[in-house]
Amino acid sequence: MKLIFFLLIFFTGLIKGQEITQRKMEEASVEVKKEEKEDNKKSYFSPKTGRNPFISFEEYQYLKLKEEEAKKIMDYQTKKIGFNPAERYKLNGIVGKYAIINGVTVKEGGMYKKEFKLEKVFSNYVIIDYNGKKYKLIMK
Repeated sequence: MKLIFFLLIFFTGLIKGQEITQRKMEEASVEVKKEEKEDNKKSYFSPKTGRNPFISFEEYQYLKLKEEEAKKIMDYQTKKIGFNPAERYKLNGIVGKYAIINGVTVKEGGMYKKEFKLEKVFSNYVIIDYNGKKYKLIMK
């Protein structure tokens, strides 16, 4: 009887020990999965910036540098003496109070790509305000 009781206690302890180690292993695996999920949460996509989520971070940095270089070149060109925006911008068409400039429709009083303001629309030309100066774009 004592032997049976001893074996019962012994096996019960083994079973409980296995359950405890099994729980510890499950808890550890859950912690590892949480850490993996946190690592996967790191993303460079920001809907506020409009960055394409399908390009890598290195490609994004490269494209950003190219845009900055192009902006510097444009800034340099605009500061040149005698710069005329009519050389860069072409008036493609006029429809009512709207003008089509380089394929982009702009309303009278509206901005074109944050570069200049369309002041007035006439039948075959428009007046734009570029860096505080007024220029005339004629439709050809």
